[in-house]
Amino acid sequence: MSQRADPMPPCPICHRGTAGQKRLFGARRALLDMGRSGDRFACTSGLAGTHAEIYWCASCRVGYSLPPPSGWLLAEYEGVVDPSYLEEEAHRLRNADWLLSRVERYRAPGALYEVGASVGILLQAARARGWSVAGIEPSSWAVAVAHQRYSLGIRQGTIESDPGPPAPVDCVAMSDVLEHLVDPQEAVFKAAGWLAPGGILALVTVNMAALPARLLRGHWPGFMDMHLTYFTPHALRSMLRIAGLETVELRAAPRRLTAGYVGRRLRGTGGPADLAARVLTLPLVRDARLTIRSRDLMLVIGRKADPPLIQA
Repeated sequence: MSQRADPMPPCPICHRGTAGQKRLFGARRALLDMGRSGDRFACTSGLAGTHAEIYWCASCRVGYSLPPPSGWLLAEYEGVVDPSYLEEEAHRLRNADWLLSRVERYRAPGALYEVGASVGILLQAARARGWSVAGIEPSSWAVAVAHQRYSLGIRQGTIESDPGPPAPVDCVAMSDVLEHLVDPQEAVFKAAGWLAPGGILALVTVNMAALPARLLRGHWPGFMDMHLTYFTPHALRSMLRIAGLETVELRAAPRRLTAGYVGRRLRGTGGPADLAARVLTLPLVRDARLTIRSRDLMLVIGRKADPPLIQA
């Protein structure tokens, strides 16, 4: 008599464990000290490539890991302190300007609400372009920096608990946020509900269908302990459609950073990425400016339909 296979953990999109799901990669946690706190979930964490077991849902076309207890996870994000994040401030402002320029192809500057605003760099860039801005961020340190550095009144909170803006907005932005959430589909639903007719949802997130992810497999730096879901273009289009949004753009998102920063993020991942890390952190190389267009980070823009005109 054959032994029954263990059931797959439920997918974070369809919430089912089916025959179409499988274990994709084993855990890689040699560098991860589970007793650490404060920087493990920081944006500049040096733990790229260390991750829990990763599963694959063939129906939704996403990879995923089991989420930790929600209370523990929230405490980790609330306690993040990440001063290194500001070392790349000029480059992050350029990345924000690029994202906003794509949004403005579909919606003129109006009211913008950011989920996971960190220290407020995107909101600062948006304000300079004529947007009225507001947002939320779980890290108390980041909220304080946003106020001190940019005079931004970001609220401390998460999309799960946040009531949202007081009135419909022209744009909701979530940059490097969706992959961290326990229920990303619910977050897209909620964000779509905050949009005015014709409003834009701008998401920047990981693309596990890109060539670097396929080549590096379990060593891909996008696989991280802090990431819970790994998307494909097909999955994101489906998620927007389910939330009532039309996908108007899906493209690679460039990353403008110094070579040293990229090298520090890759250090310890193993294989070719680890070799690249050693080169990028050399004294003669580390200050060089890089624009990375590897397609494993993508921008997807969804638009809320305008209400139909009522014929007299």
